[in-house]
Amino acid sequence: TNQLLAGLTLLVITIMLVKRGRPAIYTLAPLVFLLVMTLYALLIQLKSFYDQSDWFLLGLDLVVLVAALLVTLECAAALKRAFSAPPENI
Repeated sequence: TNQLLAGLTLLVITIMLVKRGRPAIYTLAPLVFLLVMTLYALLIQLKSFYDQSDWFLLGLDLVVLVAALLVTLECAAALKRAFSAPPENI
């Protein structure tokens, strides 16, 4: 969850940079790598918890996975809107 939080933080920072018209590639590249690896690790853990019949950790992993996917999809939509909108002057 720590790496997932770091990835989601990079996602928010990337959106802010794009909205301000600044280059976002410096946060976008690590963001994609970090989110993909973290979500992949969550899926591996999910299978491991299922194989071990550890239902509490399986449920907790599902909650974290669903929350991460929802936040990622919401931020991806915001990022798409930010790329198509003119930059803000702050």
